[in-house]
Order: sequence, then structure tokens, then C-alpha cells
Amino acid sequence: MSEEPRFYGITRTVCDVLDDMRSAVKTLNFSYMLGCIEEVQRMANRMEAGLQDKKDLIELAEERSELKREVFELREEVAKQRLLLGKITNPKLTYNADEDKIVMTNEEWIEANFDRWEENL
Repeated sequence: MSEEPRFYGITRTVCDVLDDMRSAVKTLNFSYMLGCIEEVQRMANRMEAGLQDKKDLIELAEERSELKREVFELREEVAKQRLLLGKITNPKLTYNADEDKIVMTNEEWIEANFDRWEENL
């Protein structure tokens, strides 16, 4: 037994409604034309809303990436300032003033301990 395609609550497609409209024009029976127009409008509105939702998701993903990059840069700045203030005494971290960056020999150590540093700020 083969399964029929699922329309998830949609029993008619836009093409079906347009076919009904064409047959109405062919037979010159316009009694149900207004209902078909409303049905097509409703379906088109739902499609437009879906496209807008997808666009919003893409924009949110881009914003999330930018914010993650900003958080990473801020974490580096906090670690640099704490190194300069002498609040971090870890031989795994050094600050290179010439390149203005932290030299990390063990990046996992920074990630694992950043929350603890954040609490002590």
C-alpha cells in the first residue's frame, strides 16, 4: 500500500483552485468564483508568511554569528585586562604587547575557566 503525499492540513493546492477557476470561466458558471479567489488569497498569504519566516531565520542566524564573534572578542579583552592587572596567574597564558593579543598555550583552559573569572569581576 503506497502512502499519499501529506499536505499537513491543506487539502487543496493553489493549482487545484486555479483549475476550478479555469473551469468556471470555461462553463461561464461564476457562482463559486468569489470563494475560489478568497481561497487563493489565503493560500498566497500563508506562502508569503512562510517566506518571511525563513528570511527572519536567516537574519537571526547572521545576527547570532555576529554576537558570538563579539562575545569571543570581549572574552579575549577581559582575559587580557585580567592578565595586565595580575589577577590571573597562570603559566599557560601570556600577553604579547607587540601584537596586542593573548598567547594561549591551552585554549580549552580559558574556555573552562572563563565563567569563574566572570563571577569574580
